[in-house]
Amino acid sequence: MKIKAVTLLELLIALALMSLVVLASASIEVFSRHTVINSDRKAQVQNEITSVLEHIGKNVKRAVGDQSAPPASQPLQLIGAPVNGFKIQVDPNTPVTPGNYQDDIWLTYTLTGNNLTFGCQDPNVGMGAACPSSETLSTHIIPGVVAGRLSDFSLAGGFFVYIEYYGSLVEVGLQGRYDPNAAASRDNPQVNLKSRFLTRSSSLK
Repeated sequence: MKIKAVTLLELLIALALMSLVVLASASIEVFSRHTVINSDRKAQVQNEITSVLEHIGKNVKRAVGDQSAPPASQPLQLIGAPVNGFKIQVDPNTPVTPGNYQDDIWLTYTLTGNNLTFGCQDPNVGMGAACPSSETLSTHIIPGVVAGRLSDFSLAGGFFVYIEYYGSLVEVGLQGRYDPNAAASRDNPQVNLKSRFLTRSSSLK
């Protein structure tokens, strides 16, 4: 009578093959999870930064001012020394009063830490001008403001601003990470976006 049995060698081979299958499955699951996490985090940061650029572009088109006047009267101006953002002169009146800059307000975009904030400076309190409420547009921007051209776009900061043509054009670059205070990695993706915005109604008097 013959008895069929599994030898120790066959058992070890079977265990080894099963271990390889389990390890391969686990590796695929881990890789897939990291890929999904990376894509989701990158999409969050990209959507947020895209929204910020759209917000800036919408308000730059509202800018008013005199391009031939001294910098203090030009429609787009840097803020701070050292620079921490820029501001846009707009006319909040309905209907607008294009010949009167005295009733205008300044919309501001500033970076403090990782927070890019939209705000307002109203030099005409009591004269009818009204500022919109301040709000934080992004919390994922890499710290640091650079007042330089987009050709200088680097890791020196997360908010790049360059104003030219007598305050009628602004170049804006934004660099954000899911965790802006940590180095970029597979789990901490970085997004770099930049754009140029031209004012619509500034004048050359």
